[in-house]
Amino acid sequence: MNVLGISGIFGHDAAACLSMDGKIIAFAEEERFSRKRFSFGDYPIKATLYCLQEAKIDISAIDILAVSINPELDREAELFQDYGERFLMELGIVEEDWPIIEYWDHHLCHAASSYYSSGYKQAISIVLDGNGERNATSIFVCEKGEILEMESRDISQSLGHFYKSVCMYNGLGRYSEGKLMGLAAYGDPIYKFSPIEINEDYGYFINLGRANHYLPQEYRYKQIQNEWLDWLEKNYGEENLTKQTWSRMNGISTEVHFSEKYKNLAASAQEILNQMIISIIRYAINKYQIKNICISGGVGLNCSTNGYLTEQNITDLYIIPVANDAGGALGACYLSSREHNVLPQQLDTVYLGPDFTDQQIIDLLDTKKIPYQYINNVEEFAAKKIALGKIIGWFQGRMEMGPRALGNRSIVALPNSIEIRDKVNIIKGRESWRPLSPSIIEEDIKRFVDFPSKFMLRGLHVKDLYKKDILGAVHVDGTARVQTVSREDNEKYYKLLEQVKKETGVGAVLNTSFNIGGEPLVCNPRDAIKTFYDSELDYLIMGNIVLSKSEKLQ
Repeated sequence: MNVLGISGIFGHDAAACLSMDGKIIAFAEEERFSRKRFSFGDYPIKATLYCLQEAKIDISAIDILAVSINPELDREAELFQDYGERFLMELGIVEEDWPIIEYWDHHLCHAASSYYSSGYKQAISIVLDGNGERNATSIFVCEKGEILEMESRDISQSLGHFYKSVCMYNGLGRYSEGKLMGLAAYGDPIYKFSPIEINEDYGYFINLGRANHYLPQEYRYKQIQNEWLDWLEKNYGEENLTKQTWSRMNGISTEVHFSEKYKNLAASAQEILNQMIISIIRYAINKYQIKNICISGGVGLNCSTNGYLTEQNITDLYIIPVANDAGGALGACYLSSREHNVLPQQLDTVYLGPDFTDQQIIDLLDTKKIPYQYINNVEEFAAKKIALGKIIGWFQGRMEMGPRALGNRSIVALPNSIEIRDKVNIIKGRESWRPLSPSIIEEDIKRFVDFPSKFMLRGLHVKDLYKKDILGAVHVDGTARVQTVSREDNEKYYKLLEQVKKETGVGAVLNTSFNIGGEPLVCNPRDAIKTFYDSELDYLIMGNIVLSKSEKLQ
């Protein structure tokens, strides 16, 4: 049975996922193809066409279209209604050729994405996000392939909207939660959020106001955010201001400066978020007597919280690498398969996007008259350049899912240099205070941190003895968002780290996403070439093909 799952119903994070007889064949986010970050307002058309091509089928072979929203739960929300039908019309499919369309509760899709991917037979799946149709936090008990919702909390209890509101108050804007997380390390958690109560009997409760369910859906979450912004201004003064600047060369840019107050507010928001989440996890474990925990929803991408949970002995923890709304496409795929008695298979790889042969890359370079060199042992070549302090765009194999670069669409460099870290941040147009991450060969991971982390989703404290070896990837609070790299998960990236270890003695690289200027991760060789020549990267390596700006290549 062939199932196509889609997300993007809330107007962002559109994605498509294709499963065949319960096995995930392809997954991709629309932003990678459209080059519009978060794919605001887009249907996952290009992502769908990729998935179909990857599976070597056309839309007529799809048995079920699985949509990661349930319009029956919120008939007032116009953007939910007939989303699947509108998507198929946008795709150009006439009605008589439509597959069966199945709609699934948004939080159930999140829960399914993490539970079925985890491989756990029994687990508690906790969804933490801005909101679904009518809820913001949900707890599911999962056992033997079945998922049962036990309890949920409405939008007034949203952890996502709380954290987003602090982002906005601090002058970072919406969709900047990663920036607030990075800024938090520079402050002290001295401020209190009196509307939030933490209690072991129910985890947490936010007494700020109730969501007005009679408002249109898109206004409901704005109501919650506005209540938080009003509370913050009343208690801590005016929100931080941003300054727009313009230059002939670079166009418009935004500047924002942080006093100690805003740094401390970021730290305080991060601290209370940590406490709310660990409290609700402990509450769920105690109530349902299950120790395995799956996390999904956009809040699940908070690396600082995930690292805190891990170091507080919540170690039987699985966080889906595509925890944001794009992961709803994956969960919807799983649910429709299960509904038709096809058991979903554990996710065995996160590399489910497009890949390109060396010959395809060479043909493109020849057409563009761009000089290149073919190198058989490209891992050794790259490692030698990294050891010399060069910064490389590393483009290999199938594109990874989720917002973290996991070694196939990465910028890599020496991990032990603050100077190189700062240069990478400049290349990417990132704020200097934001951390970068280390990819570490599996055999060496325990030298640096106490826990493995495959998906770069946990900010873990680095051991003092070896901190100097990855200093450029250690944040000011002593943590690093490590990625554990095994041969089984990513052989070519593993070989690169092996060669780096031969050159430097340390099996690690600085790793950040291959993109610049707020663009999405590069998807195809054209994107990679454009980004290479529009940045200060030293080398671009695609497959076994090497491009250089300073070295004459044949």
